[in-house]
Amino acid sequence: MSVAPARRKRRSLSFDFLQRGLPPRHFRPELHGVRGLAILGVVLFHLFGDGRVSGGIDIFLAISGFLFTAMLLREAATSKGSINLSKYFARLIRRIIIPAVIVVAATLALGLWVKPETDHHQLWAEARASALYFENVELINSQLAYGAAGPETSPFQHYWSLSVQGQFYLLWPLVAVIAVLVARYLRRSASSVMAVAVGAIFIASLVYALYYGSFNQDEAYLMTRTRMWELAFGGLLALLGARLTLPEWLRVPAGWLGLALIVSCGFVIDGAQEFPGLLAFWPLGGLALVLAAAGPQGGLADPRGSATRFLSNPVFGWIGDRAYGLYLWHWPLLIFYMEFRQREAVGLAGAAVVLATTVLLAELMYRLIERPIAQRKVLTIDWRVLAAGATVMLLIGIGMSAAVESTVPEPDPVAFDPDIWDWDTYPGAQAALAGNSEMDGTETFLPDPATLNTFEPQYYTKGCRQSARNAPGTDEIVVCEDENMPESPRRTVVIAGGSHAGQWEAVWLRLGQEHNWEVLIVDKSGCVFADYSGDPNKSSCQGWLDHFMDWL
Repeated sequence: MSVAPARRKRRSLSFDFLQRGLPPRHFRPELHGVRGLAILGVVLFHLFGDGRVSGGIDIFLAISGFLFTAMLLREAATSKGSINLSKYFARLIRRIIIPAVIVVAATLALGLWVKPETDHHQLWAEARASALYFENVELINSQLAYGAAGPETSPFQHYWSLSVQGQFYLLWPLVAVIAVLVARYLRRSASSVMAVAVGAIFIASLVYALYYGSFNQDEAYLMTRTRMWELAFGGLLALLGARLTLPEWLRVPAGWLGLALIVSCGFVIDGAQEFPGLLAFWPLGGLALVLAAAGPQGGLADPRGSATRFLSNPVFGWIGDRAYGLYLWHWPLLIFYMEFRQREAVGLAGAAVVLATTVLLAELMYRLIERPIAQRKVLTIDWRVLAAGATVMLLIGIGMSAAVESTVPEPDPVAFDPDIWDWDTYPGAQAALAGNSEMDGTETFLPDPATLNTFEPQYYTKGCRQSARNAPGTDEIVVCEDENMPESPRRTVVIAGGSHAGQWEAVWLRLGQEHNWEVLIVDKSGCVFADYSGDPNKSSCQGWLDHFMDWL
């Protein structure tokens, strides 16, 4: 009778090896202070940096990797290879998704009021992408590169980094579970196997970032694949655990060096042109030094003259508590301020107004939304509630997609037929040339100004248009043949010079029919005739133009 309990005891202890070396679970005030300092740098550089970046986003990504790697691995290892997804996604919904969706809704509503009607289609598209965490993909597909704040800049642009994080949050539980199952099979510690997996992701993503950034920096800056190494970097810091501690005599200088790297990054490096390349190790190295400089009891117990003690002060803690709200609110407020005031730069007084409003809204969000939700005692939600929430998110996505599409009515092909055009009602540019005062106050225009930016020439849909991307293979010549080419054309006309030239397709095709011409379109969007030899982001344009001249 006494054998069974002993056997059960031995079996229950047989997986203890999984938990060896797990990242400890304790609050690190110096890390929270770095978070506050990082968001302060992001906001100030957006206000005054003229397109330069502080490196704070890179630190944010690494901190996310640090926290979530430790959290997921602890749960997966202690449960022998499983994760409570209800608890995990409930945490994401309460802490991350709800505040983000609130700001998306507010930004969309304000944008529809402040922005001109011609921008509404793109606003809906980006609101949908931001709410569903693929804004970085939307920016790439819409050819909207990361840039300095201005009245024409997207008010949702800052959601690109949240989208990278959101995609990471979906991937990382799978990585943790697989690592624990492999560790269980190999009878090794989960932390060691996870370190190998995270290290492989780190190397693969970094190599890809260097490769992709060599020919398309704009897209490399926004892509999840090129940013994953920064999240993995934070994960490796978490897995190092107690080993990431410097000798006591070295902690103070190392901490201040790390702090100096974090603060100086935006002044020394033009991160918008360099990140996420090797120079991103500047702010990330600063983060690593700060963490390694902290004593075993955390920054609050460190000497008064240490950087870790300085970062653990209540000021940085207060900012760190409100960091998410500060990040969410500051960018749309900045864009709308410049749009409303019709200014290209925010100015000192405007920056003060934007900053004060940002702090106020972040404080309200922290007190009324973030803190009450975080203090809820129930930390899990029933799987049926989770499924219902996922269904609601799907319906929201479908609804927003319908809203996006509804802003793009199908053009009436008859309305644009010159043979039956009503020139008295729609005189076109002649109204301006003739000084037609009767057109003043006209409310009906064709095409509708709200959808004008969605109208495209026919050749866009024929698969013969070279991509605007700066990527290998996009320098090849693709020819749009004339489907109505006459048997013996008197001339061959070639339309080239980027999409601005391509917009004249319908005019030239009609002229070709009238004058017995063959009309070809050979186009790579964004590549007007110019010298791009000094611009690495336009290397495919240079190659395409060289090939075009050979073809011509």
